[in-house]
Amino acid sequence: MTEILQMETRVPNAILTVKPDGTRIARYADGRVVTVPINSDVSEIIENSTGQKIIRYWSGKVVTEFLNGTRVTTLMDGTEVIEFSNGDKTTRLPDKTTIYEYIGGGSITARADGSVVADETRSLAS
Repeated sequence: MTEILQMETRVPNAILTVKPDGTRIARYADGRVVTVPINSDVSEIIENSTGQKIIRYWSGKVVTEFLNGTRVTTLMDGTEVIEFSNGDKTTRLPDKTTIYEYIGGGSITARADGSVVADETRSLAS
């Protein structure tokens, strides 16, 4: 049986690795790593020297992961979902409405017109 090995090639300012499954990984001199998976809904993964990771999907969705555990997802319609490492979540909608959801329960919805709706299961002070 023939074993297929990965191949590495030097390209300007980077080392390009092609894995046996066709996935391409470019490692740049500035510390960025760009991964282009094959047969996936992910179009590319970019990692930089600060530990930040950006994942782009073919659907247009973009996910940014930070070293502190925070994850920001931006959807095609402009909706932005921020998930914090403690489990809290903030959703910003295209109409400027912001929804704060807390891991301990409860939520607060702040609308663009300035109105605020608080779920009674958690007070604003906590």
